[in-house]
Amino acid sequence: MNINSQSDIDYWLEIMRVSFNRSNISKKDFYDNVIQHPYYSVIETFFLVDGVKPIAIVSAAYFKKNNKIGVTHYLGISQEYKGQKLGKYMILYALHYLRKNGFNQCEAESYLKYKESLGIHFNFGFKPKTKFENCNTFDNSNLISKILTKSELLKFYKNFYKNK
Repeated sequence: MNINSQSDIDYWLEIMRVSFNRSNISKKDFYDNVIQHPYYSVIETFFLVDGVKPIAIVSAAYFKKNNKIGVTHYLGISQEYKGQKLGKYMILYALHYLRKNGFNQCEAESYLKYKESLGIHFNFGFKPKTKFENCNTFDNSNLISKILTKSELLKFYKNFYKNK
């Protein structure tokens, strides 16, 4: 992706709008989440295209607080292409890119509501962290919220492997 290309930015916005069902995503969101993200430095953003139409997107990044740890960021798949395992291949591509560029450790962050993304990462060997930490991002949640979220994530992780 060329971050200076208006058409590439427009494609990114379109994919994010349909992927996350958020019609209000704007150019400011692109800059806030890709160019000037508070926790990540995005190295590269990749499109998957069908002919000439971008249908999926993912970014490879690293944590600003710990530039030795890579992270996949903002996976998005156009609605009509969901269910074809494209997310798996987009994440795999970003992970290979990070590895090729010297990252030996990667982490992933997601919201609990994105179960498909969590499952893809679990299939690649990612595991929930076992302790609370703010080494890479700043979690300003209250302790009860952190405990409940951690509990839900661990429960999802256990059920994910139990149902395989």
